[in-house]
Amino acid sequence: MTLSGAAGCSPNATPARELMTEIRKQNQVAIRERLLKARKSGELPKGINVDDYTRYLSTIIAGLSIQAANGSTKAELNRTAQMALRHLGYRRN
Repeated sequence: MTLSGAAGCSPNATPARELMTEIRKQNQVAIRERLLKARKSGELPKGINVDDYTRYLSTIIAGLSIQAANGSTKAELNRTAQMALRHLGYRRN
């Protein structure tokens, strides 16, 4: 939701926009750390570029955030997330 919140900020709302940007950056750091842990444990192939993968996952999350803000239902968002996971080669247990 930080993406849609920042998009709705007026030009005078620089502090709010900067805060939301920082939150998104922190989220990317957390995703990257988790991917590094997954690669170390063998859960993620060693050949994956973690930085590219982090940006990819952040893009998927941003898209889901926009769809939620546009009124997509929980079921619709879940189906979209499952589609993204299938594309990544992961399946929900």
